[in-house]
Amino acid sequence: ACDGETLTLTSTDVAGAVSYLWTTPTFATISPSTNVLTIPDADIVQHAGQWTVQAIGNPCVSDVSLPVTVFITLPPEAISAAAN
Repeated sequence: ACDGETLTLTSTDVAGAVSYLWTTPTFATISPSTNVLTIPDADIVQHAGQWTVQAIGNPCVSDVSLPVTVFITLPPEAISAAAN
């Protein structure tokens, strides 16, 4: 994804899960109620790097997933055009 664009992460849909616990590369956690996590404004500092996820059941919690690496790139610099 490019910096500032929407980032979507998807895990396996686990039967019986009531939510999912995503851990960001900065060790913050996000807990959506579905297996799809959408971040509308991806940030290279906060979101680039390794993510993991766990399925949260009632009352059990899955093992932590293997990490997935998210790559976020900066958009190219603005260019200008001139007429001769």
